[in-house]
Amino acid sequence: MVVGVSKARPHRVTGTRWTQDDEERIQDAARATQPPLTAHSASVAIDGESVVFIAVDPVSDGWVHTSDGRLLVRAGPPIERW
Repeated sequence: MVVGVSKARPHRVTGTRWTQDDEERIQDAARATQPPLTAHSASVAIDGESVVFIAVDPVSDGWVHTSDGRLLVRAGPPIERW
């Protein structure tokens, strides 16, 4: 996931203000799944704006679901961590 880039094409850097609360929400959401996921984030400056990259480690076996029973499926190929 990328935070701080527009959804509309052509994509453009809009920037974001990433706080400790944002980081904690990502980590809480990752831990709330069964099995718990491992999420990583990194903030980088692009064109003078802060952009945050969020990656979730793949699950080696089985499925992941939320506490309310929703099944989570990774879309797209796995990416290399930075």
